[in-house]
Amino acid sequence: MVACTPVGEPIASRVEEREPVTVLMPCYNSQAFLDRAVASVLEQSYRELILLAVDDSSTDDTLDLLHGWARTDSRMRVLALPRNGGPVSAMMAGYAAIDTRWVLQMDADDEMLPGCVETQMRHVRQNPEAAVVSGRAIYINSRGEELGKSAVTTLVHEGGITRARDDDVIGLLHPGSVLRRSAVLEVGGYRPMFEVAHDVDLWTRLAETGHLLLTHYDLLVRYRIHSGSITGTDEWRSALALEWVRSCARARRAGIEEPDLQRFLAEWNGRSFLARLEARCGGWRWVAYRRAGLLWGDGHRLRAMGWLAFAFLLGPGYVLRRLWAQQVR
Repeated sequence: MVACTPVGEPIASRVEEREPVTVLMPCYNSQAFLDRAVASVLEQSYRELILLAVDDSSTDDTLDLLHGWARTDSRMRVLALPRNGGPVSAMMAGYAAIDTRWVLQMDADDEMLPGCVETQMRHVRQNPEAAVVSGRAIYINSRGEELGKSAVTTLVHEGGITRARDDDVIGLLHPGSVLRRSAVLEVGGYRPMFEVAHDVDLWTRLAETGHLLLTHYDLLVRYRIHSGSITGTDEWRSALALEWVRSCARARRAGIEEPDLQRFLAEWNGRSFLARLEARCGGWRWVAYRRAGLLWGDGHRLRAMGWLAFAFLLGPGYVLRRLWAQQVR
C-alpha cells in the first residue's frame, strides 16, 4: 500500500475552510468547446478559485476568447505561450506560474459539474495528507449527450474511499483531480515523453515516493469523448505509451535505469512470440474498446458495435466489467 505520509513537506493538517485553489486549463485550438468549459468553472459555488488558462500558441480564436473572459471576471488569468509545445509543456508552464497550494486540473473541451470544486476541497479538508484526490466523470459526446460514467480502476477500496496501489501503474481521472502543487514538483512534474500517458506516469511516481493518492465515487466533470480529442487520435500509440510507463515503473522498482524509448521498443519487440501476442491482444482490446466509445460518441453506431465486438472477442470479461462500471455504478 502507498504510505500515508507524503515525502518532502509536513502534512497539511490545517487546510483552510475556504482555501484558494487554482484551476489549470491548458488550451490549444479549443474554441469549439471553450466557452462551455470556462463558464462551468467560473460558475462554481466555490468562489475562492483562480482559473489559469494556458494557451499553447493556438492558431484559431482561442486566445481572443480567453482574453474576453478575463475582461469579465477578475479570477480569470491567461498565460499565452510563444510556441506550441504540447499539453504537458503547457501544464508545466502553468505550474511555474501558480502560487496556490492546490491545483485542480481541467481540460478545455470538458465541463465541470456544479459543485465540483466544493466537493474536491471538502475531500482535501477531510484528507489533508493526500497529494492527489480524484473522482469520476460523466462521458459526453461532441453534442453534449451523455454516454456513461467512468469507473474507479486500479485501486483498492477502503472504508468509502480508495487508496492507490503501488504494485502497478495507476489510472485516475485527470480532469477534476486536485493535486498538491509541491508534491507534483517534488517528483519532477509531468513528463512530456509519455504524451497521452503523462498522467499515469505522474500518479505512479507519486505513489512510489510515498505520496497518498485518493479517489472517490463523486461525479466531478462531463468528460467529452470525440474523435478530435488527444487520446482519440491514435489509440495504439496511447496503448504503447502506457506500456512504456509500465516498463519504466518496473525498472525504478528494480533499482535500474528507466529505458528510453529506443530501448523500450527493442525490449518490447525482442520478447517471445507468445509474450508479444499476449501483449498485442491486451493492447488491441484496450484500443478496440476505446475506439468503440469514440465512434459511439460521434454517432457512428454500427462501426462502434463492430469495434466493441472485437474487444469482446479479445477479452469478454474486460468488456463486461467496463460496461457494467460505466453504465450502472
